[in-house]
Amino acid sequence: MGQALLEEECAQLNEVLPTLFGLHSLQLGTRFTTDNFASSSIKHHVHMAITGSHDGNASLYSYAEALPFASESLDLIVLPHVLEYSVNPHAILREVDRCLIRDGHLLIFAFNPWSYWQPWRWLKCVRQGYPWRGHYYRSGRLNDWLALLGLELCEKRNFFFRPPINHPGVLNKTSWMDVPGNRYLPFSSAGYMILARKRMQVVTPLRQRSRPSSVFGVGLSPP
Repeated sequence: MGQALLEEECAQLNEVLPTLFGLHSLQLGTRFTTDNFASSSIKHHVHMAITGSHDGNASLYSYAEALPFASESLDLIVLPHVLEYSVNPHAILREVDRCLIRDGHLLIFAFNPWSYWQPWRWLKCVRQGYPWRGHYYRSGRLNDWLALLGLELCEKRNFFFRPPINHPGVLNKTSWMDVPGNRYLPFSSAGYMILARKRMQVVTPLRQRSRPSSVFGVGLSPP
């Protein structure tokens, strides 16, 4: 089931990456490999794992709330299921906003709390395992957080409408559900992708007003 979901996320990633440009990109977390970014026009890509995780393919290890990058130095940041398993997702988004250049992009992959997978999360036997133990956020809630930081929504995609059954045959036979589900029931997808852009703050210079002359005569003190 996890492999099938990952293949769908890689397909969504390969459709979006060719439309994004820049010099430096960062993937935070352990989800995609370097080969998944082959279609990107951004050639310098860094894969950074979160401190405490076990990922031998990562180039760097760091805390997600304190990224070791200069302010406004990254053109693209990818967060594959990072916010769901973080104690402080707001701090991560603030760090992302700090590191992104003006007009830089943020790509978020997240689980949908209103999907068909929700009843499985209520079962005690699976509640403590992955991916069920995470805190799933609505896409509207993430959009509100991004708007507060000055990140505007560019695109949102829903994907994977198959049931959470860990059987290859069932997953293959239910793949037909993706097309009608995306068309008629987009809110029931297992995952969604958000593409946001950091808005450039335009400063409008104000004309200095001429200082008004005093209306009081000579010898009179103003109140």
